[in-house]
This record gives sequence, C-alpha cells and structure tokens, in this order.
Amino acid sequence: MGAAIVFALIFIFFSPRLTLQRRLLVSGKHHQELRQWSDAAADFERVVHYVPRSPLGLEAARLGGGVCLYELKDYPRAIFFFRHLVRHSQKSVEVRWAQQKLAEIFYEKLNDYPQAVVEYQRLLQASSNRDEAAEYQLRLGRAYFYQANFDQAIAEAQEFLSTDSKSDKKFDFLMLKADSLLAEKKIDEAIEEYDAIEKEFGKTTDLSEVKLNKSQAFEEKKDWDNAIKELESIKSTYSHPDVIELKIESIQRRKAKKRDA
Repeated sequence: MGAAIVFALIFIFFSPRLTLQRRLLVSGKHHQELRQWSDAAADFERVVHYVPRSPLGLEAARLGGGVCLYELKDYPRAIFFFRHLVRHSQKSVEVRWAQQKLAEIFYEKLNDYPQAVVEYQRLLQASSNRDEAAEYQLRLGRAYFYQANFDQAIAEAQEFLSTDSKSDKKFDFLMLKADSLLAEKKIDEAIEEYDAIEKEFGKTTDLSEVKLNKSQAFEEKKDWDNAIKELESIKSTYSHPDVIELKIESIQRRKAKKRDA
C-alpha cells in the first residue's frame, strides 16, 4: 500500500471532523478498491443501519448491493440493500433500478418464482416504457409457467398480445402460450399455436424450439410419423444434430414397440 494511501486512511479515521458513518463509508470504498469484498459489504451495511435515510446510508446501500450481487454472490444481503433503496430513496430512477435488481435476483439467481411474480408486478405497475413493460410481463408470465400455473401464464400472454400485437416480444409471448397449452396437455391447441408461429415467423426466426416442442406434442398424441418429421426438418441446421438423431431413434423405438404390442 502506498504511503499516500496510508496517510489518507490515518487522516480519515482520526479526523474529528468526520463522522463515524462517513469513516465507515470511506473504509468500505477502500476495501472495495482492494477487492476485499466481505469487509466492504460489512462497512456498507453498518452505514445503512446507522443512518438509513441519509445520503450516506443510501450511497452505502447502492454500493453494498453491487458488491453483494456481483462479487460475493450473497443474494439475501443484496436483497437487503436493494430493498432499502426501494423503500427510502427519493429518486424515482434509482428506485426503479433497485426494483429491477430485486426482480432479477428472485427470478434469475434464486429461482424464487412466487416472489419474482410480486417483484415484476410492482415493476409493471410503475413502468411507462413500453419495451421495458413487455420484458417485465414476459418474465412475469414465465414465472407463472415455472410454478406450473399455466392458466395464468396463458392469461399474461393473451393480455399482452391483445394490446401490443406488433411488439418485438410477440414471438416469445406466442411461445409462452403454446408451451403452456402443451404443458396442460391441450395438445391440439398447442399444435395450432406452433403452426401459427411457424407461419408468421418462419422466414425471420430460428424455428428449432418450435419444431422440438411441436415434435413433443405429436409424441403426446402418439403420432410418431409427424413427431419424426418435425425433427428431421431441423436435423441439418440444429447446433447438435446428434441430439436430434437420438430423439428420432427414441421415437422410432416407441413406434416399433407400439406396433408390436
């Protein structure tokens, strides 16, 4: 450590003009520069507890949230910091940013889909940006899907498609609806949805996922030939053709077994 840094730290910690909270904030920033993440987070957390609503406390929450989310991967502590910002920051941009981080943590990091639903609903209620709202509603629908609440996932997709049918997210919402129908064993309806997706997006979008899922739908119907047909159509372009070949062989065995039964 350089002599200048040592001198600065000595001055900071022994200067009577600096409060304990400010000294802790400076200490946290110093630990952060040295990549001493645990010590930095501890200092920031103490500042938040000492002066929760002050500019120092809010800055500490902002810094602590980043350290815990990206460096320590300590998601419960990151939630503490971001939740603090949502509750106490007076800046609407910062509140929205912190709320986004909360939703992402519950959805992406913790796979806590019930809480992710709550967090994305809050974002949707406050969002005025159409593109952001589309992403929030898509993640909301997928969170319902991952909870096996397929009816609500379909409802979210239908609500969005009825109000913004030209969105860049249209393909994703149509897939969410079709996949939810498939999961509910509404096989014919799911196949109709996949057919409609192919018709609309066949010239602009990679249809591998559509074909794979539609093949699965035909398997559910024990329509082995069409299930194989869907897979054959993507075998030459799929990133892992050996996987497709294994799926085809599996279906052929099931078809033979059913025929010989």
